[in-house]
Amino acid sequence: MPAMKQKTKIKTPLKSRLRDGFISLLATPLNLSVIGLRIIWSGRRLRLAAVSLALVAFALATFNMQALSPLAQWTQAQTYHLTAEAGFRVNDITVEGRKRTQRDDLLTVIGVAQNAPIFALDLDAIHARIEDLPWVERATIVRRLPNLVHVQLQERVAFGFYREDEKLTLIDRGGVAITAHHLRQFAHLPVFSGQGAGLRAADFMDLLADYPVLRNRMVAIAAGQCSSTMAVRCICRPPLFRQRLTG
Repeated sequence: MPAMKQKTKIKTPLKSRLRDGFISLLATPLNLSVIGLRIIWSGRRLRLAAVSLALVAFALATFNMQALSPLAQWTQAQTYHLTAEAGFRVNDITVEGRKRTQRDDLLTVIGVAQNAPIFALDLDAIHARIEDLPWVERATIVRRLPNLVHVQLQERVAFGFYREDEKLTLIDRGGVAITAHHLRQFAHLPVFSGQGAGLRAADFMDLLADYPVLRNRMVAIAAGQCSSTMAVRCICRPPLFRQRLTG
C-alpha cells in the first residue's frame, strides 16, 4: 500500500496575488468583448451591421482625401448599401410642431425616398430647405436609428399685415414676411404701412397693452417719417378692407 503524502499549503506572496487579480480584472472585459463579437457574428443581419460599421470607420478616413476620391466614393456607396441591407434605412418620417406648413411642401423639401439609406441623408441640406419654407421659423432634424427620421418645427405666428401700395403681406412679430396668399382667416389682424413699419409693429402694439379696447379695435397703423414715431391712421374696421380679404 503506497504511502500517502501529506499536502502542504504553500503561501502565495502578496505581490503574486495582486498581479493575478489585476490580470483577471483586465481579462474580464476582454472575455465579454469576445463573447459579444461571437453573438454579433452569429446573426446575418448583425454580421452585416458589424461589417457596415467597420466600413463607416474606414470611409471616414478616406472621404476627405482628394488623392483617394474614387476610392472614397466607392467606399461611401458600398457603406450606404451595406448599412441599408443591415436595416439602417428610412421607413418612416415623423414631424412634430406642424400647424400651418403644408404636408406636401414639407415632404418635397425633405426629399427622402422610402427605404433610402439613412446614413446617406445630408441633414444640413435638408435642414436648410425646411427653414426656407415660409411658415417655418426654425427646425431640427435628426436620425433615430435604425430607420426613423424625426423633424421638429417651430412655426411663425401671424402678427399682422404689412401694406405696400395695394399689396398685403402677412408678417410675424419680428416683421418677417410669411405669405401673401390665403389671408382670409387672418382678417382680424392689424395692418401696418410705411417705411420700417413691419419691424416696429410689435413695439407699437406693446405700447397699447395698457389700452386693450383701443388695441383690439386697431386695424391700420402708418409709420411716421421719423424712425421713432408711428401715427394712427384708422381705428375702425373699414368694410372695404374686410371685403378685400374675404371676397
